[in-house]
Amino acid sequence: MPAARPSASPRERLLVVRLASGRYTLPLAAVSDLAECSWLRQVPGAPDCVLGLSAWRGGVVTVLDLARLLGAEHDPGARCLVHLAAPLDHLAFAVPAAPKGVSLFDAEAEAAPGAGSTPSGASTVPLDLDGLLAAAESAVAGASCAR
Repeated sequence: MPAARPSASPRERLLVVRLASGRYTLPLAAVSDLAECSWLRQVPGAPDCVLGLSAWRGGVVTVLDLARLLGAEHDPGARCLVHLAAPLDHLAFAVPAAPKGVSLFDAEAEAAPGAGSTPSGASTVPLDLDGLLAAAESAVAGASCAR
């Protein structure tokens, strides 16, 4: 009996977020849920990258403006929330609503880091989750939101 062949290349599921500034990817493993933003409570004195608080699964999450964290203009149509997986499940990114704003695709997990592309050939940039969260923490401490 022949030995089982290892798979040719492991695949990673990615979430693609389309913003005015480009297309960005986030590993699906870092995402807990996608949901429409039904209400948002603004927080007085919060930096402009913190849009406010929203109810989710019986709790409250802090909603961050992904566009502003990336140094782009706020998109007033960002009504979809990308809820992050634990241990960051107290955070969500506001993005344009599906189907325009988000989609899923499989990518080669062994591909070189940096820009990639969707199956349709559109270029993408992987999101640096740690960098985005550091920018948000700096903004709360009084600095600019953009990283």
